[in-house]
Amino acid sequence: EQGFVAFAMNYRLAPFHPFPAAVDDVQASVEWVRDHAFDFGLDPARIGAIGGSAGGHLSAMLATLGEGPHDRGSRISAAVSWAGPMDLHPAEFGPDSQIYLDAFLNCIGRPCDEATVVAASPISHVDRSDAPILLAQGEVDQLVPPDQGLRMADRLRAAGVDHELLLIPNAGHDERNGGHHQADEPDHPRLGEVQQVQVVHRIVEKDR
Repeated sequence: EQGFVAFAMNYRLAPFHPFPAAVDDVQASVEWVRDHAFDFGLDPARIGAIGGSAGGHLSAMLATLGEGPHDRGSRISAAVSWAGPMDLHPAEFGPDSQIYLDAFLNCIGRPCDEATVVAASPISHVDRSDAPILLAQGEVDQLVPPDQGLRMADRLRAAGVDHELLLIPNAGHDERNGGHHQADEPDHPRLGEVQQVQVVHRIVEKDR
């Protein structure tokens, strides 16, 4: 009804397939969609990514990896990251997150390799050529602290990358409408699936 085509990208999971497997998989998926764009009636220059948590991290990686035009290879034109980790240094997270970080970074039971942590962190890849990004973050998220979105927004701003940061009051890691608010409250920010797609559309158009 909105005129969008959506693809659900699958990717390999840690700990059996640690970084960079998942990133490689979503990059390959974008390339496949672009190569088959005309089969689905798509514009290969207008591809965006939306994801939450680990998917939000991968969306941000797609937005920040690489250089040059957004209509080539695995580059995208816009991204939405809901509660995606941006700086994967374990010290930036609480104890509940450590098992996920260690599995993804392939460092269970031992110190994480610094080069791997940097390579796996979207914040490390920010440059002026990046796609616009919407960062959405629950203010009481215990798995991915709000500081992740705040520091990523600062890095994007410093690089001159178009972005928005949406902080959701009383929302945890998977509470997109806030944990203690009614959905019909007019001043309460929301980020449902339709709104995310509309944001991607808006910032893709702005980027053209």
